[in-house]
Amino acid sequence: MEIKRVIFVYNKANEDLIDEILIDIPIESLKSIFTPYEDDPDLIMSYDITEEQASQLQLFKSVDFNLLNNIYQMECYQE
Repeated sequence: MEIKRVIFVYNKANEDLIDEILIDIPIESLKSIFTPYEDDPDLIMSYDITEEQASQLQLFKSVDFNLLNNIYQMECYQE
């Protein structure tokens, strides 16, 4: 099984899921953007994306982040 990482985009007003963006960024690069939780060295859990992290992710994937209206979270699943 392969782990897929995605950015889930939620509407801030009603928290509806409005988009799912597949990201194919090496785990080591992601670890330079996100600080892994102590019990999550492989970034399996959900991580909220801050403005600074959004700008760092832009270096790897072109995403039109709208942090005023949306919530962005990096999550993963197995396929």
